[in-house]
Amino acid sequence: MPRGGAQPAPKYPETARRRGAQGTAQVALRLAANGRVADVRLHRSSGDARLDDAALAGVRRWRYDEPPSADWTERWFVVPIEFHLQ
Repeated sequence: MPRGGAQPAPKYPETARRRGAQGTAQVALRLAANGRVADVRLHRSSGDARLDDAALAGVRRWRYDEPPSADWTERWFVVPIEFHLQ
């Protein structure tokens, strides 16, 4: 992934938290040349639809400051989004 600071963690859905749902959703994101997330898709489910939806919504809001090089083009990345109760 390109650098651009730490991205905010997606919000843990309160209904999933109350039910004790945990897991890791793998989100595929297409990063545009301007540093914005152009598209997101679920690559692998966490096993809970509420967690998957929260992961997708959170990643959609991510922004990167600048591309890593002058010849940067749009690219796909897969990122794990962990939801674990402590």
